[in-house]
Amino acid sequence: MKQRIFILMLIIITFFSCVESGKGGIDIDPGSWDFGEIQEGAVVDKQITFTNNESRDVVVDIITTCDCVSVRPARINLKPGKSAPVRIILDSAGESGQEEKVLIIKADLKGFERKFYFINATILGGDEASSENTTGSTTEIKSEQEVREKLPEVAIDYYYYPSCAICRKFINTTLPALGKELNVSINLNNKDIGDPDVYKEYLPRLNRLGVQERAFPVLILGKKVLQGSDEIDSRLKDEIKIYLENKDTDQADEAVAQEDPDLAAKMAILPAISAGLLDGVNPCAFATLISLLTALALAGKRKKEILVIGVFFTLSVFTTYYLVGLGAFKVIQAASSFGIIALIIHWVLVGVLVVFAGLSVYDFYLIRVGRSKEMVMQLSDTFKKKIRNTIKERARSVTIVFSSISLGFLVSLFELGCTGQVYFPFITVYVLKIEKEAFGYILLLLYNLGFILPLIGVFAVTYSGISSQKITKLFQKHMSIIKLLLAVLFIALAVYMIVTK
Repeated sequence: MKQRIFILMLIIITFFSCVESGKGGIDIDPGSWDFGEIQEGAVVDKQITFTNNESRDVVVDIITTCDCVSVRPARINLKPGKSAPVRIILDSAGESGQEEKVLIIKADLKGFERKFYFINATILGGDEASSENTTGSTTEIKSEQEVREKLPEVAIDYYYYPSCAICRKFINTTLPALGKELNVSINLNNKDIGDPDVYKEYLPRLNRLGVQERAFPVLILGKKVLQGSDEIDSRLKDEIKIYLENKDTDQADEAVAQEDPDLAAKMAILPAISAGLLDGVNPCAFATLISLLTALALAGKRKKEILVIGVFFTLSVFTTYYLVGLGAFKVIQAASSFGIIALIIHWVLVGVLVVFAGLSVYDFYLIRVGRSKEMVMQLSDTFKKKIRNTIKERARSVTIVFSSISLGFLVSLFELGCTGQVYFPFITVYVLKIEKEAFGYILLLLYNLGFILPLIGVFAVTYSGISSQKITKLFQKHMSIIKLLLAVLFIALAVYMIVTK
């Protein structure tokens, strides 16, 4: 009993640590900074202090959104309870009026994946014309020759912070001049990186392109990512020429996205339900269900009691799996916001899926030759014994509702060692490929609805009078097919990951 209570407490603590930010966190002193009035062209600096209130090391990255601001150092490793200084340097050349600059603070700490640090200054004597607002959504820059004839088109996405004077100069002066020089029509899509929705779309896009966030502004041309004004200025001209020669774009994907931007999400609905359904009939989950039905029969449970147990057991399983999936979703989502970590997760998971597919085929062979007890992809004897003992104990309880809920919770956790072989890869592969986070939650919901459908079906036929022995024979007859289908699912997920990289 003590062991079960300990496991329950451990799972609850682990889950909430996944979905909630650390309570210690990081302090930044001061929380923002105003340089006050300074003359245009002046270079000023300020030291701020980062303090780690966590019980572990925390790595902090500071990313500038304008070349007029620099930080030293740009990365710090904070020991528990320790502080470190960071120097902010503002070069006001070319700036004017009231300016607000932003630093993006990122840390390998849940709940602190991205914070803004604001820097303000009133710059005297600058050229007011340079402060022209360019935050319009989509701007088309045309050369005079384009009026007379159709020019090659180049589509550019430009992620920047509107207060960046260098960025405004690039948009209003540098890019139009480059368009004239190369004799092309540049369609510029300005994206305000300070907008949370823009940033939420931006990070998964970088991950798909295999690039780690390191500087702003960011320019994306086809599949090419340029970060920082220096890199953009030095390479953009050549990259446009390469773009026009090779057409290095995902034109087919872009066309689909223009027709229906949510098409990829909609297409994920059926695979989500199918994967959940297949996971629900895999030998781990189904064998446990048969054990439960047998225990209920031995305990002399009547049809009405079986119905009540079935309803609350199924609801408990659904809720537990959904919450576990939600916690895993948050953890993987936070980890994948770091480009190098996302890349490692991607290729490790591809390898794991291929291994799982091979093991599933091997299990298929073992079942076909009558050696199903030797299957590799199954729970250990220890966990099987724990599940059987838990079922026997709860099946005899007179408090049917509470016992059914607690049984569903405990069995779900015990089974994760086996059912998680499908569930967690699905979350990583499919859910995180969908850019809209809300739809990721819906996919989790659909997966778990598919997962409990076999539960509902088995309880329904049991309630109608069919014995657990008949259900067991039917399952054993098709168990090898289920293993083969699981192998196909693993291969399909691996291929999907490689194709959509």
